[in-house]
Amino acid sequence: MNGKLIVSHLVVAVACIAIGFWLGYTQFPQDSSIELEQQRLSKQLDQVTQENSQLEKKLAAAGITDDLPAVLSESYVSDGDDAKSKKDTEKLASMQKMMLRNIEKGARDTYAVMFEQMQMSEEEQDAFVNEFIAYNSHWMDRQYDIMGDSFNPDDLSDEQKQDLEQQMRQFGKDMKEDLNLRMADHFEDEFDQYEAYAQTVDIRGKLRGLTKSFRDPLDNYTREEVVNIMADEQSANPVPDWEFTFDPEKRIQQQKNQLVGGDVWEKNVLDRSSSILTHRQLEDLTAALEKTRKQTELMIEMSELRLDKKE
Repeated sequence: MNGKLIVSHLVVAVACIAIGFWLGYTQFPQDSSIELEQQRLSKQLDQVTQENSQLEKKLAAAGITDDLPAVLSESYVSDGDDAKSKKDTEKLASMQKMMLRNIEKGARDTYAVMFEQMQMSEEEQDAFVNEFIAYNSHWMDRQYDIMGDSFNPDDLSDEQKQDLEQQMRQFGKDMKEDLNLRMADHFEDEFDQYEAYAQTVDIRGKLRGLTKSFRDPLDNYTREEVVNIMADEQSANPVPDWEFTFDPEKRIQQQKNQLVGGDVWEKNVLDRSSSILTHRQLEDLTAALEKTRKQTELMIEMSELRLDKKE
């Protein structure tokens, strides 16, 4: 993988932060440029690179190895021969490796229950994770192809914004389709089991967040029952999908639509969960859902205030 491609992943990482802000997912300073954010990340990379080096030395001294999956073990070669170019490439390679390590860890955590349900061996788990990493790496490159070497929405004309909105919406659809095709090829006859689990991934992530503050943790059986209830109610009461847009008013309206659509879902989930949760667990789930709703309402209010101030 050459230096230019490594640079692309850093650009994509920064762009994702900015996109998250525009969509309402990430709090990102409104007057900060992508270039300033790259400088901040570059300073962090210096520190992280040093920490990684020190940690690897300690692990090696202790006889502990931390081998990466094959897909993460590629060598990184700089396009330039000068010392600065080599240093920059090493930093960006470290960033690339960290991003892929996070993807690896996320995949193992997210699909741990599926591994158990499908009784997958360690070799089969590694093969799945490698495929998942390769998928994410491919789409990071594709996003770079769309956005180019730098990205700042303030530099785009209205026509360019509309064109990019269409491209990013199609990008999201293509990502989902590609993942299904890859996994159908990977799992073959067992694809149905993967697909059934994959449809609950977002719900499982939501439930993990909600149960962090539970006084009494859910056992495996109860967790799966609540996941099924949440998934059923989501199918019965779907909320509108997010659409990529640069228009702040449209983003705020999408947040409100999601909030309103979640009212029925929350009520039904609590009603149905009352028969399988303890009194304390039901209290904690109710409180966690209410807290999440208030946080969303606050985010909407803050977005509206920013919009009023800008106008």
